[in-house]
Amino acid sequence: MKVQIGLSGGAEHHGSGAGSRPSGLRCSTARIRLTAIVLAVAAVVSVLGPLPASAVVVDAGSGSSRAAGEGWMPVSGTVRGRTTSGTVPIPGATISFYDGAYPVDSGWSGADGAFTMSAHRGQHHVKVEVPTRWASQWYGGAVLQEDSTMVTVLDGYGLEGLKSLDFVLEPRGSLSGSLVGERGNTNVSGTATAFVKSASTGKWTAAATARIEKPHYSFDNLAPASYRIGYTFYAKFSNEFWPKARTVGTARTITIDPGEAVEDVDSVLTQTHLTVSRIGGRDRFEVAAKLSHYFPATAGGAVLIANGLGYADALAAGAAGALRSAPLLLVTPTGIPQSTRTELKRLAPSRIIIIGGTASVSAGVEAELQGYGGYVSRLSGADRYGTSRDVARWATRSTHRLYLATGLGFADALSAGPIAGLLGSPLVLVNGASTTADPATRQVMKDLGAAHLSVVGGAGAMNPGIAHSLHASTTTVYGGADRYETSRLVNGILGADTAFLAVGDNFPDALSAGPASNQISAGIYLVHHECIPQATMDMIDDKGITNIVLLGGEAALSSRVAELARC
Repeated sequence: MKVQIGLSGGAEHHGSGAGSRPSGLRCSTARIRLTAIVLAVAAVVSVLGPLPASAVVVDAGSGSSRAAGEGWMPVSGTVRGRTTSGTVPIPGATISFYDGAYPVDSGWSGADGAFTMSAHRGQHHVKVEVPTRWASQWYGGAVLQEDSTMVTVLDGYGLEGLKSLDFVLEPRGSLSGSLVGERGNTNVSGTATAFVKSASTGKWTAAATARIEKPHYSFDNLAPASYRIGYTFYAKFSNEFWPKARTVGTARTITIDPGEAVEDVDSVLTQTHLTVSRIGGRDRFEVAAKLSHYFPATAGGAVLIANGLGYADALAAGAAGALRSAPLLLVTPTGIPQSTRTELKRLAPSRIIIIGGTASVSAGVEAELQGYGGYVSRLSGADRYGTSRDVARWATRSTHRLYLATGLGFADALSAGPIAGLLGSPLVLVNGASTTADPATRQVMKDLGAAHLSVVGGAGAMNPGIAHSLHASTTTVYGGADRYETSRLVNGILGADTAFLAVGDNFPDALSAGPASNQISAGIYLVHHECIPQATMDMIDDKGITNIVLLGGEAALSSRVAELARC
């Protein structure tokens, strides 16, 4: 089975396997009989109302049966394909109901393109996939899940506002090309990503991925749309977008019509050349102000303010700033350093949010911040954990995934913040020594609708009982033997060409790096004062990272780190 997984959470399956129509339904006569039974049940429902709790609904698509009233409801519809002369039924299509990024119910269309299946009550995104010929589609004709029309399965037999869940698929298109090095090197491996501009967010969002295999790549299931293509390499070459662009915003658009095959989308790749720079200053406040320069002047957005003499509030603020694209500036409990004042004037924020209570940032500082033009508010809890929960609720109203890290130390949360923000998830601090999650953490998970957890930190930092007690649908643990390995594990998903390096045994210079690194999709890698762990440098090489930014002066990261000394 060949599987192509897009960054947006959708998956495209080709060939046989778990996603294909069960062999037990190959008999067309049996399918017709099952469909007839379900249609008969539907006729009864239309006259008599919803089925009683004891009634059994036969799932003609999947071949299974479930009792109505147990949380599943019958749903019917059709899958057809568009041709030059009209539409034709599509047999063997897989219809999947999604809860967030994951399919929870599936059915299959019959020979006439019709399906009847069982689905959980509630709201879902629905996707149709076909092994060959037809392009995958989200309900509403969308290429991306986030642009699709939400479907509500009601108590009883039916869909809210719909009599039937009907799809018309377009013939699938394809796009292919070859990539070679500037010196003729064809030993190219990595991932090609097809991006589509989201109608709901306006951002270019990953719709499909394909392997780059020495040196060819091919997308063979593209819906009609306008695409931009990006390339991420495991080593040797600089990541880029076609043709020779550094960002998706400056890439060229390729339009795929129904059934069109676009070939020779080729590129000559640039070999990687590592450059090292440093963001330093007289103190942590000046470093934070310089990191804020990743955000444009007079942007008019939000600015976060936290106490720079401790790490607890700033860790939560950094993750939220990464998610909301808001810079983080540091103050003392009783004053605003000059570097922070200068940067506030440059940013001209419309809103200033203080993170932490008056013990962290005094009422006097709050009053003084009101002189910088923005509306000033405060997010604070009874302790660092309560503050992190309040900040998470401010950062997003809902999320499929929640990141957890211990608030008893800074290292794991420092690495986790940028990744959480990049993926649209908040970071919540917990007491990693506890044997179970506290009720307030359970409540914030429920409030945000987070079904999935990412736990950052090994068993020594995060007691496994915390995640176990939250009963998430899935739990991913990024736990290394030490903070340096945990940092590498968290950053494993990134394909950016820039890496921030921060000293792993102290926090000040990297506190404000989360929002800044998110602006360029860069991760924060923890290193030693005098050298870079060999495994971390190997990861940087393998990812084809070309720019290394040291956070802090030589008191934090020595000149040997700038020379990329390994240990």
